[in-house]
Amino acid sequence: MRRRWLYRTHVIIGMIAGGWIAWMAITGIGLALGPMILAWAETPPVVTTHSGLPFQTWHPSGGSRLTIFSSPSSAVLLGKGSDQPGAWLNPYTGQLIRTESNWPRWIHRLETWHRWMGLEGTPRQVVRWVKAMACVGLIGLVITGIWQVRQRRGRPLPSIPWHSRLGIWASPMLVMMALTGLVLSTESIKKPVKHSQDIPSTFPIPSVMNQLKQQYPNWDRVVIKWGDSVTTLVYCGPWTRYQLEWDDTGKWIKTTPRTNWPKLLHTGQLLGMFGSMVALMGGVATLILVVSGTQLVIQRWRNRV
Repeated sequence: MRRRWLYRTHVIIGMIAGGWIAWMAITGIGLALGPMILAWAETPPVVTTHSGLPFQTWHPSGGSRLTIFSSPSSAVLLGKGSDQPGAWLNPYTGQLIRTESNWPRWIHRLETWHRWMGLEGTPRQVVRWVKAMACVGLIGLVITGIWQVRQRRGRPLPSIPWHSRLGIWASPMLVMMALTGLVLSTESIKKPVKHSQDIPSTFPIPSVMNQLKQQYPNWDRVVIKWGDSVTTLVYCGPWTRYQLEWDDTGKWIKTTPRTNWPKLLHTGQLLGMFGSMVALMGGVATLILVVSGTQLVIQRWRNRV
């Protein structure tokens, strides 16, 4: 009787949340491949270093975002918005090296489909709460699935359906993804920042970069975004980043630490390429479990009829 109740609960949760879980798995697989694709497609070009400071003899223009890397022989990336490819430039001369690939925009678009079904405005609020319930449903599937296997204690492992065995082996990844996905789905949505179309000529990039290097000697990259104020994101390893705000003249306004650990755990980026592979395996395992579970239920219903 208890086993039948567990099975019915497992099936009902799967019927309600299975579609959403499958959608998150499919798009999550693509996002897990994102860091590997970008590492291949978006390696910063190497430039010949010059004496003096970068941006000293020229000033970047025609963009709203500038990404600077810690290596002095690395090119800089001048972004031109979310719909247009940026440009890799020599930081000492301003010479165009090559145009940015379209992969970052495609992956960003896939992320919007993974998180909000590609919707904007108020529908996002509905989608994120539905996704939160789907994450709770995934945790419920893991619990009821493992509980059913425990009811079969004493049976040899080969006699347990491979669907159940895969669920047991993948359960740590599934629970981690569900818990972090629940946190990400329920966090408040930040209003999009309106970026200016061009970089103000009054902002002293060399001076600001010198200040950042002194304050954050272990910095990895700096992203400068122009909007109502100039926002500077300083990345110091996978865990830590800082957000600094300036006015157009380079006067510091405030600093805010930014540590988005749920996203780092959810995507596996905390462990680099290895973490991305783990996230990829988790997405594939989730999709296989949804498909195989649906097949088992249909097969059981057919046998009854």
